[in-house]
Formats: sequence, structure tokens, C-alpha cells
Amino acid sequence: MQIKAEVYEKQLSSHFVLNTLSTIHFLIDHDQPAASEMMQEFLHYTKHVIKMAKSAPWNSAEIEIAFAEHYANLMKMRFEECYNVSYDIDVREFKLPLFSCKLLLENAFYHGVRNIGEQGRMSIRTFRREDGRFVLEVSDNGEGFDVEEMWREAEKKGSTLWQIKTAVSEDETAELTVESHKTSRDEILEKWGDQIPPMNTVIRITSQNL
Repeated sequence: MQIKAEVYEKQLSSHFVLNTLSTIHFLIDHDQPAASEMMQEFLHYTKHVIKMAKSAPWNSAEIEIAFAEHYANLMKMRFEECYNVSYDIDVREFKLPLFSCKLLLENAFYHGVRNIGEQGRMSIRTFRREDGRFVLEVSDNGEGFDVEEMWREAEKKGSTLWQIKTAVSEDETAELTVESHKTSRDEILEKWGDQIPPMNTVIRITSQNL
């Protein structure tokens, strides 16, 4: 089973498109250079969706990361100080499930850091292990969850993370791992105050070269 067709459609969902165009419309009146920059990012993002929709179920990490970066740039323009992503890309010559990097980043924001505001941090990292296998790591310092409970709910709902897990499970050389500590927004802010909390959820896809 491949990542479901509706995942393709969600990359250009009406909700996402309208929110993006509304932000561009606002910027045209208030910051034309920013409006132009956002329109360029949206065009790059859209071209990637169209091209990737015709791709095989697995894609190069280089393309997947570039797509996630365009998405992150659009979201940064919408949410400004509340959207912070860092990149540590050591390798790009390996394969990933289609849209997986962007989907994990999207998951990190909406289910992790969004509720903790400007202190939220996300990270995309790639590296090669000593055994020669490659790893994509997406982490965030937001609200965490019980992993076993998350998988039960993910299977029931057929969530994006479950669909990525299904895609990964079809390749015996690949692996998906999730680490998280169940914490609420209030617990995070009470413990860390104005400081930046450490990473709390880490999701890794381990794969091989192209």
C-alpha cells in the first residue's frame, strides 16, 4: 500500500491554498517585497507538488528536503516568530517515502510546537550511520505524546504518520522510529519559562541509498 491518493491532494488543499493567498494579498498592501517572495515560494511549492505527484512511491531525499524547505518558508511568512526550523543536512543521496519530510515537519508544527509560540523549535537533520544506512530526523520541542497511544489512534484514523509507517514497512531495508515524552503546553511553559525547551519528539526514517 502506497501513501494514499488523498495525501497528494492535501499538499494543495483548499484550506492551505486560501490561507497562503490571503497572506499574499495582505502583504501586497503592506510589504510588496515580502509578497513577491512569498508568491515565488508558493510557485516553487506548487511545481514540486505537480512533479512529485507523478513520482514513484519513494523519492530522493534531496527533492524531499527541498519540498519541505519551500513549505517551511511559506509557513514562516504566515506565522513569523512562531515558526522556527533549523537544518543540518549532511547527506542527500538516499531515498524517502514521497512527501514524508514535509509531512513530518507539518506534524511537528501542528501537533507539537504551535501551542508554545515563539519558543517552539523544529529541526530537520540527515546523516549516515556507521553501518552505512541513512537517516532523516525531524524533531521538535513542543507538546509530546505517549507513543503507544499515538500509534493506536493513528491506525484508527489512518493518519499521515500511519501512512508513512505503512509505506516504510513495505521496504524491508527501511525503518520508522518515534520517540516522544508526553507533556502539555502548560508543563513546558511552567518548567522552562522564557527559555527554549529541549527537543521532546524525534521521528526518524532510516533508509538506504538510491
